[in-house]
Amino acid sequence: MTNPENFADHREAMIRFSQIAGALGSAYIFTHEKKYVEALLPHLNGWFIDRETMMNPNLLYGQSIMG
Repeated sequence: MTNPENFADHREAMIRFSQIAGALGSAYIFTHEKKYVEALLPHLNGWFIDRETMMNPNLLYGQSIMG
């Protein structure tokens, strides 16, 4: 059960990133075409490398409601 008033945009972005990464990674595994890796690189850069946009989670701001 989740609080419907919670800010969920980051969770939705993470889900979308996992879908994109999974699809492009799988496409590369099956085809060995470099274009799929090249399409994934901007996403990886944005999430993990670029200091302006990279995700930097802090569990101090996470929350859970038991029960």
